[in-house]
Amino acid sequence: MTTTAAHRLSTLLATIVIGLLLVGCGAQQRTSSYNDGGTSGHYRAGRIFIQAGAFSVPDNAQRLRSRIALLGSAQVMTASINGIEMYRVGLGPLPTVEQADQLLARVVDGG
Repeated sequence: MTTTAAHRLSTLLATIVIGLLLVGCGAQQRTSSYNDGGTSGHYRAGRIFIQAGAFSVPDNAQRLRSRIALLGSAQVMTASINGIEMYRVGLGPLPTVEQADQLLARVVDGG
C-alpha cells in the first residue's frame, strides 16, 4: 500500500469511527479495554474518540501512539473482530464534536 493510499485509508477510518461513536452518544453504557502504554482502563460511550489507526500487531499500534501523543491523550484500545485481536490507536476523549473535528483535521494534516 502506498503512503497516499494508507493516508486516505487512515482518514476514512477516523471519519467512520467518529460517526460510529457519535451515533453511540447517549446510548447504553458500553466499555472497551484500552492500554495507554502501561495503565489499563475503560472508556464509556458518550465521549468522543478519534481512531487514528488499527493494527493486528501491537508494536505497530504502540509506534503510532507514540507518534501522535503530542496531539492529545493517545491510547491503544484492544478489540476482538471476527476472532482476531486488533489494536486501535485512539485520541480522546473529547467533549464536543467541534473539538473532535479540529483534532481530526490535525491528525489528517500530520499524515
